[in-house]
Amino acid sequence: MLRHASIYFLFRAGNGVVALLSLMLLTRWLPAEQYGRYALGISGANVIAALGFQWLNVSVGRFHGSRGIPPDKLFDTAQRCAAVIGAAVLLGALALAALGWPASDSPGFMLTVAALGVTLGVHGMHMQFLNARQDVLRYGWLTASRAWLALGLALAAVWSGGLATAALAGTLAGSAVAVALLGARKPGPSAAAQPQPGITPELLRFGLPLSLTYLSIVILDASDRFMLNHWHGPAAVAAYGAAFDLVQQILGAALNVLYLAAYPKVIAAWERDGNDAAKAALAPLRQATLTLAPLGALLFAGLAPDISRLMLGPQVAAQAAAVMPAIAVAVAFSGMRAFCFDIALHLRRATRLHVTTTALMAGLNLILNLILIPRFGAWGAAVASAAAFALGAGLSLWFGRVDGLFDNVWVDLARATVAVLAGWACMQVTRSQLAALPALSQGGPIETALPHLLLCAAVGGAAYLGTSELIRVAQRRYL
Repeated sequence: MLRHASIYFLFRAGNGVVALLSLMLLTRWLPAEQYGRYALGISGANVIAALGFQWLNVSVGRFHGSRGIPPDKLFDTAQRCAAVIGAAVLLGALALAALGWPASDSPGFMLTVAALGVTLGVHGMHMQFLNARQDVLRYGWLTASRAWLALGLALAAVWSGGLATAALAGTLAGSAVAVALLGARKPGPSAAAQPQPGITPELLRFGLPLSLTYLSIVILDASDRFMLNHWHGPAAVAAYGAAFDLVQQILGAALNVLYLAAYPKVIAAWERDGNDAAKAALAPLRQATLTLAPLGALLFAGLAPDISRLMLGPQVAAQAAAVMPAIAVAVAFSGMRAFCFDIALHLRRATRLHVTTTALMAGLNLILNLILIPRFGAWGAAVASAAAFALGAGLSLWFGRVDGLFDNVWVDLARATVAVLAGWACMQVTRSQLAALPALSQGGPIETALPHLLLCAAVGGAAYLGTSELIRVAQRRYL
């Protein structure tokens, strides 16, 4: 796991730099309203990719390497399914544009979002094939080329005078070129596997019911932005979207790196040797996730003002800092659920439990959004997300308890909670001492934010890790 995780991490770190550059530049170059519109377009494209393609991508990951399904046949089947989905999405967008609904003033925006959604879905399918083959280098080059090309073309479009639609078109072009150049290639015929009749029905039976899951995830990931736009306008979406994307691109990406490195090994161990082998293969991922997720939430929550001043444009920084603590909690719980706890349900192919978990999360999120967003705006949306993802993490653990893959996980979570409180207290003491210094008492320019951030992060991180390790040692001695 460590070797693959390190390779994934290097590429994801580079992609994270790209994402941060995008946030830093676009929040400065685009007016707040246009950046909010751009964020809505990205959310719409992600909705299309999730609802249209994610069930297919998950099916590819689950059945690649399964007995009786040749990889070349699986590749052909997945390509055909993707082509049908893409054609349906684009035809639907053209029909809506011709009818002038729902965005009659900007059919170009709607068509661009639809095409970007299809491209992101196909890109995700190619990534899934490369991950299933454990071709980490090509996987990394595909993601890196997409990130850099999309950033470069989006910035060029904005620099030349374009606004939100132009930035989305640049992202679309960069993504399409990356898939064409570095996407997964069809493998040669396999002599070992005997073809299983009806691969498409097998993919549909496993993956298509998960579309209900992804519908719920779409509600969790995108409904808040569209509701914010409805009640408070695109400028509110700009600050909220920038804060969420910033946390997701750092903490969420780090947790995803661990998952990508471990998941194929856990699946292989389960298929080969059953429960005990899968539990052993999962142990490093479990420990790393339950350490990193709370630590990331602590740092983002405690350092929100400094991070926002450094990374985001002045027109959104203050509003983003206000909602970042709740968003950090939401991303931490989301990562623990999706990249760790849900693996137990994947192994059992427990589609019904996946749907139940995400439906309950989405229901709670939607209810809280309707209650909180009209009155509290972005802060209400952030609190709703944190509550919903916390519920989802708890449900995933409860439903996946059958095989004992996460026995005694509540002890780990309790230890992390105590460590977070210790780290938070140390960070607040450090912040109060730094605030008394003349250079920082007025808030200071951006140049003073970086040393302030680094010192507080070092103190908080050391307190967190030290407290966690002390509790771990005490537990061992007691046992």
